[in-house]
Amino acid sequence: MYLYATHPMVHPEITALAENLFRPALEQAFRDHGLSAYWYHTTSFRTDDKLVAMGGNAPGIARNTFGLMGAVSFLIETRGVGVGLEAYQRRVATHVMAARAIIGTAAGEAARLHQTVVAARAAADPRDLVVAHRLAVEPVTLPMLDPATGGARQTEVRFQDSRAVTPVTSRARPAGYIVQGSAAAIAVQLSLNGAALCLLAGSASIEAEKFVLKGPIKAVNRETINPEQAVDVRLAPATLELPAGTLYVPMNQSAAAIIAAALEPDSPGSFVGTGVLPLPAEAREPPIYRVNAIAAKALELAPLTPASARACANAQPR
Repeated sequence: MYLYATHPMVHPEITALAENLFRPALEQAFRDHGLSAYWYHTTSFRTDDKLVAMGGNAPGIARNTFGLMGAVSFLIETRGVGVGLEAYQRRVATHVMAARAIIGTAAGEAARLHQTVVAARAAADPRDLVVAHRLAVEPVTLPMLDPATGGARQTEVRFQDSRAVTPVTSRARPAGYIVQGSAAAIAVQLSLNGAALCLLAGSASIEAEKFVLKGPIKAVNRETINPEQAVDVRLAPATLELPAGTLYVPMNQSAAAIIAAALEPDSPGSFVGTGVLPLPAEAREPPIYRVNAIAAKALELAPLTPASARACANAQPR
């Protein structure tokens, strides 16, 4: 079973390359080796839940994280749960074959791949942010096996398709984010995901947007294939008096999609929703603020690390 990155903020050219170049090469390799294959999918542990769900769109799982970073990313899994070492050599060989097909395709189309990745990682992405979305559920016939005979048994199921996305909440892309409160913990997590981070070199007074919680953060099941939306917010204007040393996260960088998925509180899998940025029960405003291009021009920035120097120097819109 296989699936490429499906989060809706993966650059469309990366998705097109995965669908139109890498997937055909992978499926041809399967056919050449006499293997059957299908989109990665899973089911609930509850026997009364018959929904079959394609792999989810959580931004924090590797397949989607790499895609959000502008890379072509595939999940490959062989079927079999609780089978121990049954057919172990065949299963390992299947993964080796699949990896060779992906790597060989990348080598054979190196120039095309490089051009697409560079474009996807460009800082000037004008697209609005898809903060929350829903997935289509449609009847699909799956190529299953009869448990009694072992023969082919085409079976119609309700299938949740991670590629069929309808945006529910979209927002204009900010120039960057101010983070207060647990800024040090946020900085560590964002740095681990390749984000460039800046600090205010001097104090500043700016107009920004704040997130106001419409209600308490919901307790959700984090084991679901698609993380549920734990936070509901509205935007409101805010006047910020910022001391030197305040964390600023610019969006004109290749990690912008990862940053937005983490810092927009109502994004499923956000730092607020997952508790990376903990809030007291009485809190009504997460300490994260959206900064527009006009306000960003007023900020004097210094890089948090040497690797952030270029992004911070280019953070103020021209």
